[in-house]
Amino acid sequence: MSESLAEQVKQCCADLYGGDWARFLLGDSLHPGGLDLTLHLAKALELDGSARLLDAACGTGASSVAVADRFGCRVVGLDYGTQQIEAALAAARKSESRDRVGFLRGDVERLPFADGAFDAALCECALSTFGDKPGAARELRRVLKRGGGLGFSDVTRSGPLPEELRGPLTYGLCLAEARPTVEYAELLEASGFRVLQIEDQRGRLIDILDDVKGKLIAADLLCGLGVLRLPEIDLAVARQALGTASGAIADGAIGYVAIVAVAG
Repeated sequence: MSESLAEQVKQCCADLYGGDWARFLLGDSLHPGGLDLTLHLAKALELDGSARLLDAACGTGASSVAVADRFGCRVVGLDYGTQQIEAALAAARKSESRDRVGFLRGDVERLPFADGAFDAALCECALSTFGDKPGAARELRRVLKRGGGLGFSDVTRSGPLPEELRGPLTYGLCLAEARPTVEYAELLEASGFRVLQIEDQRGRLIDILDDVKGKLIAADLLCGLGVLRLPEIDLAVARQALGTASGAIADGAIGYVAIVAVAG
């Protein structure tokens, strides 16, 4: 992927997930498994009150705040989207952990932090959207202390996609640049991580797709009432695409994985 196209894709994804409609359909955490999977990964990282955590591609900050609340650690959230950071800052101000959580706009492929600045990092459902995946993985390793843990999750893809899931929709569903589980693991290992744990989380992807299908029906009604504004999409086509995606998950072409790794 060319650098200009990669920047366009990142900005498109940031815009796509920055609106109220995305939170309506996907929830505040904006990824399969929601806060339950986030806290599961955070527990595996053995965080405590002395830890400094980077939440890379933090979205609207729900995961950052939840981890700070639960584990008492200090969290810095970074996201490419301006709207996401504004929402995250607003959420942090209302949180009990507001003194331990901070947010800034930035690019995971060029992290604005010193080497070894963090004890641990989270990167949830984001690497698949990056044009320079090896560069992003190396940056995550660079800002972690030796022995620091990484909690990672993302969409996986094996083989070609059904025709209904090709084109612009593949970027919205994080499928265009998704990789098989083994490639994510190899990428992390090549970037200086040692993979400790790999978990198949496709059940969480099925759950979120089922939830979105129901919400699309409600969205159709709310749009008619003027309560919710959706991008210019055909809801019938969207529902059909979600049905196709569910079939691809059942066939094993699409999945979701959680990985815990440690910086070597």
